[in-house]
Amino acid sequence: MVFNAESATITAANLAAEFVTDTSAAFDDSVTKTVIIVGDKDGGAKGQIWFVDNSLDGDATSVTTGDLVLVGTLNTNIDIDAITGNQIF
Repeated sequence: MVFNAESATITAANLAAEFVTDTSAAFDDSVTKTVIIVGDKDGGAKGQIWFVDNSLDGDATSVTTGDLVLVGTLNTNIDIDAITGNQIF
């Protein structure tokens, strides 16, 4: 998954808030495992790579801060629009 954070610094708390059962939300709570690449569509924020496993906190019914692991932060800003589907598989 790719997430446009605009110029905000993303934390586990505000990323977890994007996962809700409402289908209009950024991410659906039914996700079990994924990797999220966070950046800014205008290149104004450092890139982050998050691993999500909705069972890490012992409860696989929703995504919470305990289910998110920041695995990397890029040293430079990332233009999330420059990442295309064939670059992530």
